[in-house]
Amino acid sequence: MPDSTIQEDVCVFCAHPSQNKNGIVESLLCCKDCKVKAHPSCMDYTPELAARSRMGPWQCIYCKSCAVCNGSGNGVSKYYCSCVNFT
Repeated sequence: MPDSTIQEDVCVFCAHPSQNKNGIVESLLCCKDCKVKAHPSCMDYTPELAARSRMGPWQCIYCKSCAVCNGSGNGVSKYYCSCVNFT
């Protein structure tokens, strides 16, 4: 979980409020759960993913929940939940 003492209106990755890591003005996404903020490009989001992330409530990687079970996974992998059977 991100440090709660981080200034509210800055990107957790580049620490800048209005410009991303490339110096381009970009608005921040705000996690609906923990309120951490980040520029989509600082998280290496594609333009398509950035646009989709702005369409509804966004969750950071620390708060992200599984679309299948709504759980936070088993803590082993942040890329998939243990409720999904890949075999």
